[in-house]
Amino acid sequence: MSIVVKELYHTYNLGLPTEVTALSGVSMSTERGEIVSVVGLMGSGKSTLAQHLNGLLFAQKGSVSVDNCEITAKSVFTNEVRRKVGYVFQYPE
Repeated sequence: MSIVVKELYHTYNLGLPTEVTALSGVSMSTERGEIVSVVGLMGSGKSTLAQHLNGLLFAQKGSVSVDNCEITAKSVFTNEVRRKVGYVFQYPE
């Protein structure tokens, strides 16, 4: 499957004193058959990015598309994308 992320932004607790920017202008693309690894320090946004790829989170700014289906809160394709993109939770409890 192909994945395209364009200028993705995500901020937790937006507008609150505890506001944290997890993603700031992230762009990437993968083609069918590619194997991609996302690595980085704790708190660098890896899990936030992964949650955008299967529709657990939605772009506050920017876009995420999987197999040419844009993932948005209003998308009819979000459930279809969730069937294609797996996610293993860091803390499964």
